[in-house]
Amino acid sequence: AVVSTQSVHYGRGVQVHSKMAEAGGGLGKFGSDMTVFAPTCFLGSKYYDWLQESVHPDRLSQGTSYCCCVDMVTGITIDNDDENQCSMSLDGGSGGCGKSCMQYAVPAIIEKVMAEQDEMDDSLLL
Repeated sequence: AVVSTQSVHYGRGVQVHSKMAEAGGGLGKFGSDMTVFAPTCFLGSKYYDWLQESVHPDRLSQGTSYCCCVDMVTGITIDNDDENQCSMSLDGGSGGCGKSCMQYAVPAIIEKVMAEQDEMDDSLLL
């Protein structure tokens, strides 16, 4: 699949240029207004999920969203290689992804986030 670079390079730019309210990270002025296309974060942390399952469609996808493997820190497509790191979502975007990006999950980040969540859970019990 040929994917336009502009539609895939999520990172913080998509959030900043979003029509979503400031609480959602956007300016509330222009850009994507459907929150289903907002980048997803790993367990609500500051890190991106390594598999973004609903990347905004572009003119080449004819309305179907993409699934893309992304860097957990930047949210940008792995190696800036949209051609190989993205594919069309299944069933017109409602059926998930036909690819796995587990090889891009960063164990150190996952462990850090899990430890932070454990600390938060423990503090709630006190």
